[in-house]
Amino acid sequence: MTVLQGGRVVTPGGVIEDGQVTVEAGRITGISRGPAPSGAVDLGGRWLLPGFIDVHVHGGGGYDVTTSPEEMAGAVAFHRRHGTTRTLVSLVTAPPDDLVRQLGWVADAVAAGPSPSGHVVGAHLEGPFLCDARRGAQNPVHLLAPDRRTFARFVEAGKGAVRSMTIAP
Repeated sequence: MTVLQGGRVVTPGGVIEDGQVTVEAGRITGISRGPAPSGAVDLGGRWLLPGFIDVHVHGGGGYDVTTSPEEMAGAVAFHRRHGTTRTLVSLVTAPPDDLVRQLGWVADAVAAGPSPSGHVVGAHLEGPFLCDARRGAQNPVHLLAPDRRTFARFVEAGKGAVRSMTIAP
């Protein structure tokens, strides 16, 4: 058990000044105010708040998630160092074979689970089933009409990790 004491603890109900947070086996088991037990970690008035869950990451820190598994890991680690605790990797519209390969990397990262460098929780596909008028910044060369077989390839490659998909038929 670890007790974090003396911080500004952000909760759904507001900020607890001089708050106390108890953590057991990696989970928060209590939030309160009051005298800390001996051995508590003094936060010295620092802020303690929930980690950010980013649902739209193409890269970061000079890394591009579509380049390689190592680049994806680098981008996730970059965001982790800045407070992101969970990442939904966003893949841009690309040729289907590229997306299948990239979804395999995401699936592997999801299967690996949390690590000190970050935690990938799935993939967001930004296309390719977009009409040209609603494509935003996506490359029009790779736009496709909705296709069940191609979609099934994506789902299979993602091994359960496809969580979101932007479409505009």
